[in-house]
Amino acid sequence: MDRQSSLRLLKHKTFIWAVIVSLIVGLVEFGDPLDLALSNLRNKVREQPVSGEVVVVGIDSEAQEALGPWPWDRRVMADLTDRLFEAGAERVFFDIVFRPHGDGDQDFVDAAARHPGRIFVAIGRNRDANGNEIPAIPFADLMEKTTPVSIYKTIKYWNGMDHGVYRDTIGDIRMRSMEAEISRADGAEGEKFPVDYSYSISSIPYLSAVDALNSENLSGDVHGKDVIVGVNDILLGDFYNIPGQNRAAGVFILALGAETLREGRATIIGWWPFWLLSFVGITVFILDRNRTRARIGIGALVVGMICIPALLEANRIFADIVPALSLSMIVTASFTWTWIKARKKREGSTNPVSGLPTFNAALHDQPISSEMLIGARFDHLTDIISTLPPELEGEIVRQVVSRLELATGKAHLKHGDDGNFFWFEPASKLAEIVDQFSALRAIFRTPIRIGEKRFDVDVAFGVDREFEMPLSHRMASVLAAAREADEQGLSWKMHDVSSKDEKEWAYSIMGELDEALERGDIETAFQPKLDLRTRKIVGAEALVRWDHPIRGPVDPAEFVAAAEKHDRIGALTEYVFDRALAVAAQAIRLAPDFVMAINLSPRLLDGRNILDVIDDALERHRVPPFGLIVEITESAAFGDKEAGLSLLETLKCKGIGVSIDDYGTGLSSLEYMRSLPATELKIDKTFTTNLGDFPDNQALIRSTIDLAHTMDIAVVAEGIETAATLDLLATMGCDTGQGYYIGRPMAGADLLAMLNVPEIGRSVGGTASV
Repeated sequence: MDRQSSLRLLKHKTFIWAVIVSLIVGLVEFGDPLDLALSNLRNKVREQPVSGEVVVVGIDSEAQEALGPWPWDRRVMADLTDRLFEAGAERVFFDIVFRPHGDGDQDFVDAAARHPGRIFVAIGRNRDANGNEIPAIPFADLMEKTTPVSIYKTIKYWNGMDHGVYRDTIGDIRMRSMEAEISRADGAEGEKFPVDYSYSISSIPYLSAVDALNSENLSGDVHGKDVIVGVNDILLGDFYNIPGQNRAAGVFILALGAETLREGRATIIGWWPFWLLSFVGITVFILDRNRTRARIGIGALVVGMICIPALLEANRIFADIVPALSLSMIVTASFTWTWIKARKKREGSTNPVSGLPTFNAALHDQPISSEMLIGARFDHLTDIISTLPPELEGEIVRQVVSRLELATGKAHLKHGDDGNFFWFEPASKLAEIVDQFSALRAIFRTPIRIGEKRFDVDVAFGVDREFEMPLSHRMASVLAAAREADEQGLSWKMHDVSSKDEKEWAYSIMGELDEALERGDIETAFQPKLDLRTRKIVGAEALVRWDHPIRGPVDPAEFVAAAEKHDRIGALTEYVFDRALAVAAQAIRLAPDFVMAINLSPRLLDGRNILDVIDDALERHRVPPFGLIVEITESAAFGDKEAGLSLLETLKCKGIGVSIDDYGTGLSSLEYMRSLPATELKIDKTFTTNLGDFPDNQALIRSTIDLAHTMDIAVVAEGIETAATLDLLATMGCDTGQGYYIGRPMAGADLLAMLNVPEIGRSVGGTASV
């Protein structure tokens, strides 16, 4: 991998995502559990005893059995305090917040007064039911004789504490923390220090409070040492998890915190330093031209980030490493995978049989090419090779290659994994290379001789010029074109992009239509119909529309025909009836005589299911039967004429109108009109367009209107695009008009708005007399 490849890796989405993920891990503390686990491992490696300079005196079950249940009379605490100092204790710290108790409070205050500056009492924080902070402060007389220290801790999600603070303010009292006071370490208010859990809890000197009161050799235990007095009974609470050790009382965590600070300040540097080290180190190693050195360097960086924190912690510097480790390991995995792929590419760049570069190598080297891609597809070549012993396999491949080289030259030929061959040619050489295809095919008609056997090998060629497409896509295209050429008996064929697109659309249209119906992406538009006598809107035709997200508007004739062919017309019709009658229900409330016209495919007339669909839709939307008219295309023939006519008769008997659509374009005849139980016929727009200029059309329409009226059939004229056409049709006695002059197909809301304006029909239709 060269320097350019390294730069690409730096810009690669894997590297960018590794940076983003690792930053999130650090900022949101997602890596805390793993950091805790790694810390426990380091603590096990560094496990050590405490110095013994801090002694814990516990109010435990043994002491409560001897002295009574906690809390005790403060006289006991006074005696314990005096006893500790008599035994030579340096200072005494109470991990107890002493509230006013009554009995013995003064005795305890007097004991504190006897040892000025050497007794430290705890101040903490509690919270009320609403979550408000309440300072936990000892009673005033005791505060005057002692020094307050903070014991407040932040409990982590694992029910333990990983840090304390040097100084704290609770209420209006500013003080050191107990650990900082014991170790005489100092820092800024709120500044954190870590608790080093490599110190063993079991090595902390411990006395039960009853033993401290009664021991004859207490001096040997506490002389010259600091003593922390606190509860040590799980029934009294204040127990926490100790990473890598057993649960213990909070008083022991205070002792470990003091031990951490005993030899000097301890610092938490967080996760930023190691993350920056990881980022810089990885960037440097990726840019290193020496790949071996880079791999070793990144590996050493990962190992270092695991080991170095242990050395830092030995010097009281604590850091989180998981964000840095996540960055290093993600990039390392990507780096390794890139190296493996490069190695595989090198290993697979040459076909071992032909000695030619493989097409896979071309995919890696130039995924996009501005040259024509030529493919030579062989029928049965791999089958022939599979019948030959290994020593003869190379011979037949070499003969195939030598024949192809007559046109290509060995330097350009690529060997495909499937036994086919490819090469590139400049687009300007298309005419020249096409002339060679016929010659090559003629050459391959001569059988290939292997020993005494002769093998027929047929070849066809494909050409692809989709220069902007990846080579993997173009390879499939040329092979598809070569297959078509072979099937058609041609020597070669150009890959036809438009043909491919249309084939894909033909294969996918029904699946996409199903999804569009399921998502509600099929729209229903409504073209208003005008009463030519009253000039009022009296109905509309429901028109189905599909705006495909990629192909744009799809011709309704195309997808309706496909739906009919693939038995989806029922679902599409049910969908349109539901949408159209929902609008019709609202329209009827504005115009009681409103009628919604919906197209009905003749394919649905062979069965009775459509009756249930129509009845259900009418009932669901509370539309009366006279508010619906179904349109049957005049140019379409019935599958089962008797069944179709019976169904239409049933609809008519229910009060639903039946319209002959596109009248005049197909099966027009008086007998046809008489055979259908029609209540309306629609004159096709081919007869109404520019009606004033065609006297023959005028005569035909006038006679049709008169004939229809004698049969009690209303007439609708489509394609009205001018006022003159509208007025002329009105004078002929046409009942209803439809066309762009009256209104283009519109959304349901727009149709309802049109109905809501009483005079809109007159403004559209003009003022001509009838």
